[in-house]
Amino acid sequence: MKSLQENSQAQKDLTVQPLEKKMLAIENQRDEELQGLRTEKMEMQNLLSKQVDLVGHLEQRLGVALLNNTALHKQQTSLAETVKHLIGLGVLSEKHEEQKVFKDCAAAYKAGFSTSGVYNLRLPNTTATVKVLCDMQTSGGGWTVIQHRKDGSVDFQRTWKEYKQVTIYISLPGLT
Repeated sequence: MKSLQENSQAQKDLTVQPLEKKMLAIENQRDEELQGLRTEKMEMQNLLSKQVDLVGHLEQRLGVALLNNTALHKQQTSLAETVKHLIGLGVLSEKHEEQKVFKDCAAAYKAGFSTSGVYNLRLPNTTATVKVLCDMQTSGGGWTVIQHRKDGSVDFQRTWKEYKQVTIYISLPGLT
């Protein structure tokens, strides 16, 4: 009987060994697939992280571009307003007759020119003419506008007669 039991056990062992080998092979294959999936998951997470970083960087650049666009739009609007103002003053257009030459801005105003802008004035005791900005709206019109001083070395504390004489020389080169 013992031999029959041993024989039966041997047969079971012979049947179990191929099943165990098959199970081990299946487990190994499953472990390899699982490891492959883990590796793929890590690669996907890394790729996703890089994409998130890239999107964040692009959002920052878009924000900067929008700010720059807003600033440029404001500058464009300001420039358009300045051009419109200068056209209104006659600085950018030739609304008045360039051939007309006046003694001063008041003479241009008295001659019927009521638009502020640049006018030709003849310097006293010379044949030279200069272009001068005349304000034809403020306080009755005919005012010579001093736009800027070259270096501030000229004293503007003068009598009214001296002051009127100096304003005529506004566009001469070398005025200080």
